[in-house]
Amino acid sequence: MPNHEDNTVLPPSKNYFPSWNNCEALTTLQKYVEDVTNPKSPNFISAEDRIATFDMDGTFVGELYPSYFEYNLLEYRVLDDALVESIGIEPNRVIGMDVWYKSNNQGEVAGVNYTRGKEEYLIRTDSLIIKDLKTNKVLQISQEIGKVPVLSFGNSGGDCAMHNYCLSNNKYRTVAFMLIADDEARDHANREKALKLGAQWRDAVYYVISMRDDFRTIYGFGVEKVDFTFPVD
Repeated sequence: MPNHEDNTVLPPSKNYFPSWNNCEALTTLQKYVEDVTNPKSPNFISAEDRIATFDMDGTFVGELYPSYFEYNLLEYRVLDDALVESIGIEPNRVIGMDVWYKSNNQGEVAGVNYTRGKEEYLIRTDSLIIKDLKTNKVLQISQEIGKVPVLSFGNSGGDCAMHNYCLSNNKYRTVAFMLIADDEARDHANREKALKLGAQWRDAVYYVISMRDDFRTIYGFGVEKVDFTFPVD
């Protein structure tokens, strides 16, 4: 739109939430960000403390489709270990689960008691160092970041500890959001279960995001749900 005073053209304002409907959760998030980034607000948060934590599978990416997302993570690990860069997230912003390494001839001997030979090589085992679930998420966030988040996003009971950790931040104003998979028409959802969880999480003072009511699109415009069956031998 032209500016009639100096004839310059102002760039159009960017729509940061094209996939969303107007809803309580989005309005709450927008007002929160406006508040805590305003230097004149008593709730102002300095840039280095504006830490948000996101659960991944089921929150940041889809989960309820034929193959559970953990299997896709395995595929990426085996075939292409560049998972987050393709969606614009720096690897050092991701806290992920990992497994123990050991020397190929080490067997069951603890590393502190084993001296690796020159000809040996390291192998990945199938033993998790730590499973990022419930309070373990909090431990990992504390260890890796060293600060308490001010925003938290999740979609399951495994994220409640992370949310509570965020809400326990007594220095800054905080908000936690839970996504419920309640859209049976556009996703493989269990609506009855999702609504029960939604009520439970509202009681816990989390803001609930409804996939059915709050999203204009879940997986992209023009994308339709496809039914599936697993092959039977």
